[in-house]
Amino acid sequence: IPFEAQPFQKKIIHELKKIKNVKIIGYINAIQPLPIHLYDTKYIPDLSYSMSKSQIYQLTKIFKWEKKKIKLIKSNRFNIHNSKKYKSKIVLPYEIYNKKKILEKIDYLFHKKSRFLDRPSIAAHPVGMKNKKYNEFVKKIELIINKYENSFSKNHKNKNYSIVIGSTSTVLECVEYKFKVFHVMQEPPLECLEKYFWPNIDFKIIDDHIFTYSTKKYKNFINY
Repeated sequence: IPFEAQPFQKKIIHELKKIKNVKIIGYINAIQPLPIHLYDTKYIPDLSYSMSKSQIYQLTKIFKWEKKKIKLIKSNRFNIHNSKKYKSKIVLPYEIYNKKKILEKIDYLFHKKSRFLDRPSIAAHPVGMKNKKYNEFVKKIELIINKYENSFSKNHKNKNYSIVIGSTSTVLECVEYKFKVFHVMQEPPLECLEKYFWPNIDFKIIDDHIFTYSTKKYKNFINY
């Protein structure tokens, strides 16, 4: 089963464990910035596969999963050759609950950094685009981009960056692409990458809701 430690998945595992000679194999297909949903060791698969060395560190060293219950594999979700989809993009999650705050912080980021960046485009989540208010939010971001039209770099050498909004695996994916990653957060304590869970991440604070990330150890977050 795909395993994200959701309540219904734990319930399935709980019921299956009542049956003799059943082995449950899980695939952990997400790398969330705050991975506390994986803390439980009772209702987990008998064997899980992860595509992240950092995630295995979290599971075995912090959450005390047995090492024999988790194995590293190559990622079949993330591809190092897909970097173009996030290059010079504002990457949006499918749901944003504090739209006012995010718009404010995007404006602040461009005020500080636009001259060092090529003009971005927006990578909206396809699920979100089905919602009218989400579409209105995207249009407001476009207005902010237009506001700084004359401030963005024109030399086309500043494309290797991403602005990632919210709590998402995309943050770490873009770090692995060797992009300069700007993480704009609604609730920083719940969304940021911090050293306790991600010891190989380097970060700088631009603002209380905007961090930048980099690393010196690639393939540590995603095993391509």
